[in-house]
Amino acid sequence: MTEKKPDHASMIRSPENWPRWPVLPVKRPAEFGWQIGTIVANEKVYNRQGPIKIFLASMFEDVTTDTPHREYANAEAAVKDGWIVD
Repeated sequence: MTEKKPDHASMIRSPENWPRWPVLPVKRPAEFGWQIGTIVANEKVYNRQGPIKIFLASMFEDVTTDTPHREYANAEAAVKDGWIVD
């Protein structure tokens, strides 16, 4: 029996299913371990319109407009760049 791979893009697009709403912790492989990030629920995420902003901060940190981030056209692009739900 093969294990079904999680659908990270679907989870990113569905804030109503986020266990720590209004934030979703994400991570991607880095040279030494993992790079962590946080997606914050907003109108564009709810409307599944993108872009998706991944703030390069822990979900326990205050995220502001000055927080470094990566922006992706949509959830699929973020997953393609290595981001997965943590």
